[in-house]
Amino acid sequence: MIIIDKTGARTISDEEYHSMLKRRSSEYIQSQVLKRALADEVTGKRFSGCKACENLYDMGSKCRHYRGDCFQCWRLMPESKCPAGKW
Repeated sequence: MIIIDKTGARTISDEEYHSMLKRRSSEYIQSQVLKRALADEVTGKRFSGCKACENLYDMGSKCRHYRGDCFQCWRLMPESKCPAGKW
């Protein structure tokens, strides 16, 4: 099999190719688990801040300062900022 990487094109065996796929797959899964753990931590902190806020209503799903469709989904995005400036 021929692959192209940073060093250029080269031929590798099927065993080496499958080994490379397993390694990359494992690295990808580990990175996704880490991202999910960090996202869960951020989400938990944000929701704790929201629960204590006087601007939250409708059982925690809406904020008086947010004008979008789904506050809960928006709150999960890492780049989001609290519309009331609390997180």
